Amino acid sequence: MEFLSSASGVFLTAGKCLAVGTAVYLRFSLPGIQHEIQVLGEVARVESAADSGSGCGIQFLETDPRSRDGLEEFLKRCL
Repeated sequence: MEFLSSASGVFLTAGKCLAVGTAVYLRFSLPGIQHEIQVLGEVARVESAADSGSGCGIQFLETDPRSRDGLEEFLKRCL
């Protein structure tokens, strides 16, 4: 599984995706961030493509301050 992230959401490439509108709780680690990122989100879009694989866009709905700070720190270093 791969993901592309922004401060407001993430796109996950995966073989199977949940339906649009499904609530999800995500926990993941990012390189250089000492704590786990935890967010509540919702499936905002689903893409299926034979040549590039399937994936789903998750919009972040709630992020605790520590996770938000870690995500923003990671993104600043990457950009």
